[in-house]
Amino acid sequence: MRSKTPKQVGIALVFVFFLAPFSFSYFERGGAERETVFEIISLAWVMSISSLEGTGVRFPSLNPMNLFYIPIFMGPTLVFIYQVNRYCDQRASRAGTLFWGFLGIAPELLLLSIPQFSWGIIRLPIPLVLIAGLILMRVAGPQELTSPWDDPEAVPG
Repeated sequence: MRSKTPKQVGIALVFVFFLAPFSFSYFERGGAERETVFEIISLAWVMSISSLEGTGVRFPSLNPMNLFYIPIFMGPTLVFIYQVNRYCDQRASRAGTLFWGFLGIAPELLLLSIPQFSWGIIRLPIPLVLIAGLILMRVAGPQELTSPWDDPEAVPG
Protein backbone atom coordinates (compact mmCIF):
# COMPACT_ATOMS: atom_id res chain seq x y z
CA MET A 1 0.00 0.00 0.00
CA ARG A 2 1.30 3.42 -0.94
CA SER A 3 1.62 6.01 1.80
CA LYS A 4 0.89 9.01 -0.46
CA THR A 5 -1.65 9.48 -3.20
CA PRO A 6 -0.63 11.02 -6.55
CA LYS A 7 -2.58 14.17 -5.63
CA GLN A 8 -0.64 14.53 -2.36
CA VAL A 9 2.62 14.04 -4.26
CA GLY A 10 1.67 16.75 -6.77
CA ILE A 11 0.72 19.21 -4.03
CA ALA A 12 3.97 18.54 -2.14
CA LEU A 13 6.07 19.13 -5.27
CA VAL A 14 4.23 22.37 -6.11
CA PHE A 15 5.07 23.67 -2.62
CA VAL A 16 8.71 22.66 -3.12
CA PHE A 17 8.67 24.31 -6.57
CA PHE A 18 7.52 27.69 -5.23
CA LEU A 19 9.11 27.78 -1.78
CA ALA A 20 12.41 25.89 -2.03
CA PRO A 21 15.45 27.69 -3.38
CA PHE A 22 16.51 26.71 -6.89
CA SER A 23 19.66 28.76 -7.25
CA PHE A 24 22.53 30.35 -5.36
CA SER A 25 24.23 33.46 -6.75
CA TYR A 26 27.36 35.39 -5.89
CA PHE A 27 28.32 38.68 -7.48
CA GLU A 28 30.05 41.98 -6.87
CA ARG A 29 28.83 45.42 -7.89
CA GLY A 30 29.55 49.06 -7.35
CA GLY A 31 32.25 51.51 -8.20
CA ALA A 32 34.53 52.97 -5.54
CA GLU A 33 32.71 51.14 -2.78
CA ARG A 34 32.49 47.49 -3.88
CA GLU A 35 29.58 45.42 -2.64
CA THR A 36 29.67 41.64 -2.43
CA VAL A 37 26.26 39.95 -2.62
CA PHE A 38 25.22 36.35 -1.98
CA GLU A 39 21.67 35.46 -2.97
CA ILE A 40 19.59 32.35 -2.39
CA ILE A 41 16.76 32.44 -4.92
CA SER A 42 13.34 30.79 -5.04
CA LEU A 43 10.26 31.68 -7.06
CA ALA A 44 8.52 33.12 -3.98
CA TRP A 45 11.43 34.84 -2.21
CA VAL A 46 15.05 35.96 -2.49
CA MET A 47 17.40 36.13 0.48
CA SER A 48 20.29 38.55 -0.02
CA ILE A 49 23.39 38.81 2.12
CA SER A 50 25.18 42.01 1.17
CA SER A 51 28.48 43.38 2.43
CA LEU A 52 26.96 46.90 2.48
CA GLU A 53 23.25 46.43 3.10
CA GLY A 54 23.25 43.41 5.43
CA THR A 55 20.80 40.53 5.17
CA GLY A 56 17.27 40.74 3.87
CA VAL A 57 14.47 38.72 2.35
CA ARG A 58 12.37 40.15 -0.47
CA PHE A 59 9.96 39.10 -3.17
CA PRO A 60 11.52 38.53 -6.60
CA SER A 61 11.08 41.44 -8.97
CA LEU A 62 8.73 41.04 -11.92
CA ASN A 63 10.89 42.49 -14.65
CA PRO A 64 10.81 41.39 -18.31
CA MET A 65 13.90 39.22 -17.83
CA ASN A 66 12.15 37.21 -15.10
CA LEU A 67 9.10 36.81 -17.33
CA PHE A 68 11.43 35.40 -20.00
CA TYR A 69 13.42 33.31 -17.53
CA ILE A 70 10.57 31.54 -15.73
CA PRO A 71 8.92 29.69 -18.66
CA ILE A 72 12.21 28.64 -20.26
CA PHE A 73 14.05 27.66 -17.12
CA MET A 74 11.12 26.46 -15.01
CA GLY A 75 8.90 24.90 -17.71
CA PRO A 76 10.66 21.51 -17.70
CA THR A 77 10.46 21.45 -13.90
CA LEU A 78 6.69 21.96 -14.06
CA VAL A 79 6.45 19.10 -16.57
CA PHE A 80 8.57 16.99 -14.17
CA ILE A 81 6.11 17.69 -11.34
CA TYR A 82 3.25 16.62 -13.61
CA GLN A 83 5.17 13.49 -14.68
CA VAL A 84 5.94 12.49 -11.08
CA ASN A 85 2.23 12.77 -10.35
CA ARG A 86 1.49 10.57 -13.39
CA TYR A 87 4.26 8.12 -12.44
CA CYS A 88 2.83 7.69 -8.94
CA ASP A 89 -0.55 7.03 -10.56
CA GLN A 90 1.14 4.45 -12.86
CA ARG A 91 0.41 6.46 -16.01
CA ALA A 92 4.01 7.45 -16.89
CA SER A 93 7.29 5.60 -17.20
CA ARG A 94 10.15 6.04 -14.79
CA ALA A 95 12.56 6.85 -17.64
CA GLY A 96 10.30 9.56 -19.07
CA THR A 97 9.80 11.10 -15.66
CA LEU A 98 13.54 11.13 -14.96
CA PHE A 99 14.16 12.70 -18.38
CA TRP A 100 11.99 15.71 -17.43
CA GLY A 101 13.60 15.89 -13.99
CA PHE A 102 17.10 16.18 -15.38
CA LEU A 103 15.92 18.49 -18.16
CA GLY A 104 14.60 20.75 -15.39
CA ILE A 105 18.11 21.38 -14.06
CA ALA A 106 19.74 21.51 -17.52
CA PRO A 107 19.24 25.29 -18.07
CA GLU A 108 20.99 26.11 -14.80
CA LEU A 109 23.79 23.68 -15.66
CA LEU A 110 24.06 25.29 -19.09
CA LEU A 111 24.61 28.64 -17.40
CA LEU A 112 27.62 27.13 -15.65
CA SER A 113 29.25 26.46 -19.03
CA ILE A 114 28.93 30.08 -20.22
CA PRO A 115 31.91 32.28 -19.34
CA GLN A 116 30.34 34.12 -16.45
CA PHE A 117 33.19 36.49 -15.76
CA SER A 118 31.60 38.81 -18.32
CA TRP A 119 28.45 38.93 -16.19
CA GLY A 120 30.35 39.16 -12.93
CA ILE A 121 28.05 36.54 -11.43
CA ILE A 122 28.45 32.96 -10.28
CA ARG A 123 25.22 30.99 -10.20
CA LEU A 124 24.86 27.42 -8.94
CA PRO A 125 21.70 25.32 -9.28
CA ILE A 126 20.01 23.79 -6.26
CA PRO A 127 17.98 20.84 -7.62
CA LEU A 128 15.61 20.45 -4.63
CA VAL A 129 12.56 19.78 -6.81
CA LEU A 130 14.47 16.98 -8.55
CA ILE A 131 15.60 15.51 -5.22
CA ALA A 132 12.09 15.76 -3.72
CA GLY A 133 10.61 14.23 -6.87
CA LEU A 134 13.03 11.30 -6.78
CA ILE A 135 12.23 10.67 -3.12
CA LEU A 136 8.50 10.85 -3.76
CA MET A 137 8.82 8.54 -6.78
CA ARG A 138 10.53 6.02 -4.51
CA VAL A 139 8.10 6.40 -1.58
CA ALA A 140 4.79 6.88 -3.41
CA GLY A 141 5.51 5.32 -6.80
CA PRO A 142 4.41 1.91 -8.00
CA GLN A 143 5.86 -0.91 -5.98
CA GLU A 144 7.56 -3.79 -7.76
CA LEU A 145 5.85 -7.10 -7.22
CA THR A 146 7.95 -9.69 -5.46
CA SER A 147 7.25 -13.36 -5.06
CA PRO A 148 9.22 -16.33 -3.84
CA TRP A 149 9.38 -17.52 -7.47
CA ASP A 150 11.69 -14.61 -8.33
CA ASP A 151 14.41 -16.01 -6.05
CA PRO A 152 15.99 -19.19 -7.52
CA GLU A 153 17.19 -20.28 -4.06
CA ALA A 154 13.64 -20.14 -2.66
CA VAL A 155 12.35 -22.72 -5.16
CA PRO A 156 12.54 -26.23 -3.69
CA GLY A 157 14.28 -28.98 -5.56
